[in-house]
Amino acid sequence: MNKLPNDWKIEHLNSFGIFIRGVSYKKGELLKDKTLNSVFLLRSNNIQEKLDLTDLQIVPKELAEGKIIQNNDILFAMSSGSKNIVGKNILLKDLQDYSFGAFCGLFRTTSKELNPIFLSYFLKSNFYKRYIINCARGTNINNLRFADLENLLIPVPPIEIQNKIVEYLNFTFEKNMRIKSYLNDCLNDIDLLEQSLLKEAFSGGL
Repeated sequence: MNKLPNDWKIEHLNSFGIFIRGVSYKKGELLKDKTLNSVFLLRSNNIQEKLDLTDLQIVPKELAEGKIIQNNDILFAMSSGSKNIVGKNILLKDLQDYSFGAFCGLFRTTSKELNPIFLSYFLKSNFYKRYIINCARGTNINNLRFADLENLLIPVPPIEIQNKIVEYLNFTFEKNMRIKSYLNDCLNDIDLLEQSLLKEAFSGGL
């Protein structure tokens, strides 16, 4: 990291919250239908650019005691056969009766000195991605240890600065998403035009 302002700190992530391990279960404990006494289970495949709520599993709520997801929790993929998956993470909001599987880990911010949304943006940065590349281990499966995440160093400005950064990034990222959506629509229109021209060209229409 470049030299930070004097009022910023660099701290280990575990100074600001707790890590929670995922739910272990046996195949026979999976349920077919959601009831009041069960929870949905998030896994690594659900961690995409946006949370993917397809292909969910359901387990008895008693297995997930102490592991129910709360607002602003951050879910990490801890183990996977792909290095591209290990370390992926997502900020969770507005989930009711959700927990997470054993190949995932969850960080819950408990300190008022860290805005969890500020943290979630840092976890999208190249600083974090380079750190994860160095930490990923395993031969047949890649594993991230809780100790690796606990020892992650993060830049921490005063909370009022964090809030301003979050406000700015929220605005900018939302604007960028609108631009990406527009550009994708344009590319789709170009593809359709090209296919239409090809069809005309090879059916005698030109």
